Amino acid sequence: MPSGVSVLILGGTRLNLPLGPLFPPGAHLLASLDMTIPLANDKNGEVAVPLPIPCLSSLRGASLFWQLLDFDPGLMVTLPFGHSQGLETKLGN
Repeated sequence: MPSGVSVLILGGTRLNLPLGPLFPPGAHLLASLDMTIPLANDKNGEVAVPLPIPCLSSLRGASLFWQLLDFDPGLMVTLPFGHSQGLETKLGN
């Protein structure tokens, strides 16, 4: 949402939990809530999040799961957050 508010969810576990009737129909939580980062979108609806990940061999092959929730007052539900489809990032080379 332009000039809006979003929440980035970052987790180490993939989920597929229905968010229920308070959210838009079909909304699912797709990443564990290990880290949540509130974000302020710019006038184009974009935001950048620097996330330093250390270069450790112990992280090779690990997965990070991401999801973005956008506050959208136009949605006619109790908790008007649109949601992304989720993303998996595999660490390593």
